[in-house]
Amino acid sequence: MKPNPHLLLKNERGTIRKSHAGKLRIALVYPNSYSVGMSNLAVHTLYRTFNARNEIVCERFFYDRSRYAVLPQSFESGTPLSGFDIIASSLSFELDYFNLVALLKRAEIPMLRSERTARSPFILAGGIAISANPEPLADIVDAVVLGEAEEIITPILDILLNTSAIHNQNSKLLKELSELPGIYIPKLMPSAEHLSRLHVQELDRYPTVSQIITPNTEFKNMFLIELGRGCPYHCRFCLAGSFYRPVRYRSLNHIYEQLKLARELTETKTYPRVGIVATAIADYPQLDELCEEMLRKKIAVSFASLRADKAPVRLLQLLKQSGQKTVTFAPEAGSESLRKSIGKPISDAQLVDMVERTVRFGLLNIKLYFMLGLPNETESDIIALIALVKKLRDVFISASKPLGRVGKLIVAVNPFVPKKGTRFEHERFGSVLVLRDKMNRIRAGLKKEHNLQLQFTSPNLAELEAELSLGSRNLAQKLYHSKH
Repeated sequence: MKPNPHLLLKNERGTIRKSHAGKLRIALVYPNSYSVGMSNLAVHTLYRTFNARNEIVCERFFYDRSRYAVLPQSFESGTPLSGFDIIASSLSFELDYFNLVALLKRAEIPMLRSERTARSPFILAGGIAISANPEPLADIVDAVVLGEAEEIITPILDILLNTSAIHNQNSKLLKELSELPGIYIPKLMPSAEHLSRLHVQELDRYPTVSQIITPNTEFKNMFLIELGRGCPYHCRFCLAGSFYRPVRYRSLNHIYEQLKLARELTETKTYPRVGIVATAIADYPQLDELCEEMLRKKIAVSFASLRADKAPVRLLQLLKQSGQKTVTFAPEAGSESLRKSIGKPISDAQLVDMVERTVRFGLLNIKLYFMLGLPNETESDIIALIALVKKLRDVFISASKPLGRVGKLIVAVNPFVPKKGTRFEHERFGSVLVLRDKMNRIRAGLKKEHNLQLQFTSPNLAELEAELSLGSRNLAQKLYHSKH
């Protein structure tokens, strides 16, 4: 069934509607589905920040593959994408580059910057994917914000609001933007290599929380709060871990203030379900106090994943109280030696202990993430992965029996994709044929295991992601000729 924007809007709380008259019009484009986009805190933060300016109206656009023949229209007013002055796009995933190009095509906006005119919208992009390597989109976008945007948004908007003609032919506009820190102007610069990424020094100054609550996302009716940025660990493959350095956390008082906003947004005296966003939640310095407060107020909490060697009892108690049924861990590799070589030295014993403790707390479903094709991976690592999953599955079943119910163990296997800016950026992506063979061996090795669900990411898509992650400007033509 096709998504109905009118029905989606009807179910939202916190939507902002403003007149377009006399205002700078910004199209906030997240080139993925509504469900994925409204689960992304960057969308909420930008939407709130842009609309806080009286001189600006900002409306949202998402990518709907099923509505191919329909011109892209904004959610709030149905205004065509080509009717906005600025397209501000947040890009979290490299494969979304194809969706951005598809949206421009549908809107009859020339994809290549050199083909756009003074009547075309100015395209401003940001997000972790394009910040890590903006070159595949360098012939498409007009400007890129490298890194964390909060401290630079006001200066950017001031320049745009004081510019009489906003388009990519306006050399004065481009020059003024290029003088801001962390701004990459591809038309004026050969690359972004010499530019530094932006980092927010004091997170408490910039609330990063939900603006809109909706039942139509992965985090149904959940109020998202960012707990911190950065990761104290040094996994060699992880883009988020390298991108968001140094590690920073929000104060307890700041978190408590945002929880008050959660109640205001739902217009009730009770708290909505709260989603905690952090790279390493168990390392929050005041985690015990936060858990105690949420336990005391009976706040239902959810978050994406835990480290197998860092899951305090109070955190598991909080998840149990919240009714969460699935907990995610990421061993990444099957053998201890390979985990150590990629910067994730978690032992098999720690994984066994964590699975057992998690199930005994009544958290019945567990999801495990693994990668294939890691540097230095050998045949013995594939054998070890199969053996480890079998061991964890046995522990999972044994711990579940006293509860009178057995949940599901989900094992997700993804090809390793080298990312620009990580320690593994110069490693090669594995052969698609070899990756498929390894996946088939894992399927065969685990096919007789009950209460086990296997999920595999396509090696072909992963290969394309790797090409975009590390690629250069010559990829613009490949994006242009895609079948989206």
